[in-house]
Amino acid sequence: MSFLLSNSSKTTILLMLSLIPTELFAVSNTLAESPFEPESFIKVFVGLIAVLVLIFIVAALSKKMKVMQSFTTGYQIKNLASLALTTREKVCLIEVGGKQVLIGIAPGRVNQLHVFEENIEIPNDGSLVSKDSAFSKHFKNALGMTSTAGVQK
Repeated sequence: MSFLLSNSSKTTILLMLSLIPTELFAVSNTLAESPFEPESFIKVFVGLIAVLVLIFIVAALSKKMKVMQSFTTGYQIKNLASLALTTREKVCLIEVGGKQVLIGIAPGRVNQLHVFEENIEIPNDGSLVSKDSAFSKHFKNALGMTSTAGVQK
């Protein structure tokens, strides 16, 4: 099978090959140092440890500075409060599209418990919610409990 090239194509290919540095094609039979010497292993090991330490430092700083939250701010769902009922079940108050929804979360299930007509004010200062807060009152009303007795109606 013959491959026909015009003279201009041959000239172009030869010109391109002449521009490639010949050092790329040179084969070196000797290394600067043997890869089996203890100094080489120590250099590789120290480099590996340094990279692993750097990865853990960056991960810890990003978690502490909440860097990943900047990637999730575009979502329309915001977790306002949550309460663990058992080790596997919890109740969360979320905000979706301006409405606050109380949901129950269990393994394999998420149930809508209540949709609030008016928004509940949640403090952003990280303080604990008091026993008679607005959220506590709405939660007890949603479950059909009185705020004083704590027994279902």
